[in-house]
Amino acid sequence: MAIHFGVDWQPMLTGLLSPVSAITRGTGRMLVGGAFAQVDGLSVNGIAAYDGSGWSALGGGFSGGPLAMFGQVLDIVEMPNGDVYAGGTFLNAGGLPAAGIARWNGSNWSQLGGGLLANSGNPVVRDILLLANGDLVVTGWFASALGGPQLDNLARWDGVSWSAIGRTATRVGWPNCLTATW
Repeated sequence: MAIHFGVDWQPMLTGLLSPVSAITRGTGRMLVGGAFAQVDGLSVNGIAAYDGSGWSALGGGFSGGPLAMFGQVLDIVEMPNGDVYAGGTFLNAGGLPAAGIARWNGSNWSQLGGGLLANSGNPVVRDILLLANGDLVVTGWFASALGGPQLDNLARWDGVSWSAIGRTATRVGWPNCLTATW
């Protein structure tokens, strides 16, 4: 991975053996997610922040999922208040259960409503869309929320609970990307 500083491209990640799958500009930093365990010798487990001068970890990162040691981050969204939401193929965030999606409050990771469940295999959150009112819409491979409603690969998080979007009985497959205009 490289970054452009006006004239030349400069390398940013050294010793990275796995792909980066998510990049977003945060408040005074860039957030990077993927299937990597370390950045520049720092243990990050799937997610790292770059502040212009160096890298930092967000808690213990992620574990569980199909990549034995850690899960892969597929999308990252930072809220105006600095909270970070990450979605992907992980089962734990910072050592706590967080199936497919988790929230970083600047100090700790937490699950969203018990996490998401797939009919078979691990849940996957492929894309996260931040709505103007602060709600999140997520898509991926999941059937329901733990102890919650049937979601069929497309759901809305209002900060307290998950809800289905539209008619779910006829949905086939899952969208890979979300976008909105307002």
